[in-house]
Amino acid sequence: MKKQICWLMMLSLLLTLFFYNKWYYPPLPEQLSGVSKREVLNRIQHLEEPLVKIEENEDYEFYISHMRQGRAYDVLKEHMKEKGNAFYSQEGSGYFFIKINKDSSLLHKCGQGSM
Repeated sequence: MKKQICWLMMLSLLLTLFFYNKWYYPPLPEQLSGVSKREVLNRIQHLEEPLVKIEENEDYEFYISHMRQGRAYDVLKEHMKEKGNAFYSQEGSGYFFIKINKDSSLLHKCGQGSM
């Protein structure tokens, strides 16, 4: 009887840790080291903005959005357009944008997972 109670307590502890730490979600990109999955989810749940900035560093800006039946793609395209980028193409979960100025052109990739 004591073994069964012990196993049940350990199982409930592991399940609690599993759900509390959001281990069932895919990993965040490596460049996003200062933020946990839990923090990211809390930010998007408490804000009504269509696109929420998570973090910014030297090379990247990280955003998250509610999918809302595919509207997140339109929100991403509109956000990039406001920053002066034109939608170029989509390959899988990657979105490519072009920014052209008088001296050069630059191709951006926006997508899921590690880049």
